[in-house]
Formats: sequence, structure tokens, C-alpha cells
Amino acid sequence: MQAKDPTGEIAQTFRIQVLEDPDGNLGTAGVAEAEIRAICAPYLSNSLERRCDVQSLPIASGNLYYCILTNASFSNGQRPPAAQFRNLFLGLFRIGGGVAVVVGNFSQKDDDNFRMMMETLGKIYRLPIDNGSEALPVVGKRSSTL
Repeated sequence: MQAKDPTGEIAQTFRIQVLEDPDGNLGTAGVAEAEIRAICAPYLSNSLERRCDVQSLPIASGNLYYCILTNASFSNGQRPPAAQFRNLFLGLFRIGGGVAVVVGNFSQKDDDNFRMMMETLGKIYRLPIDNGSEALPVVGKRSSTL
């Protein structure tokens, strides 16, 4: 999926893959954190952070576990070329008898792009994400680590 900003440029893109989880283990805190770290591993060498700081956001089906990485090539405020992005979002959440794995790209690391992705996920999967203003974290001000 893609979302465009008001100028018509692609502001974010994300892919969702749903995996069966017959034993119900993938969505648990310990396993989900390990899975997010494994998904992040190939991207760490090119990230500004160089580590995966897994965050948790409460949703109706449990928690959304995620990590946001910054592309080190664009960390100096330089605008990424078309079809390239500054930030990478990697997330996992329980849905029905499985888990959804989300890989997304943002052009800007701000609340609007994060909020737009979360709202889109909520609409697609009918996730009652707690939409209170305090529930969606400010990117850069991390919620508590698992």
C-alpha cells in the first residue's frame, strides 16, 4: 500500500503479511520481541540507530510490537530521492489465529506519518487501536521498552 502527501509524492508505503500461528506463540511479548529483532537484523548496519529498540503499543488483540529505524544515508536532513525513504517501520501484532507482520517506509519521522500508518492498519484489520491522543506515541519519544 502507498499513501501520498498533499503534493502527490509518496509519503509512505507498507506491506503486510499474515502468518498462521496455531500454537499462539508468535504474538506473545518475548517471542514477538525476538521476531521483530530478527526482522530488523538485515537493516541495522545501514541504520542510524544500529540497534533494534522494540516498542509496544496496546491494541484490542494484545499489543503491536514495533521498531522504527532511520536510514543513515539520510540522517543529515537530506531529502531522500524519489522512491527512497528516511525511516523503516517493522511491526508485528496478533490477528485472529495468526499474526500480521508489517514492513513500512516513511518519508518523514513525525507523528502524522506514524498516525496515518496506524489508522490505515486499523481500518484494514478493523483493529480498535486506542485512538486517544496519549495512546499513539510521539515518534522520537519512545514508549517503554519491553
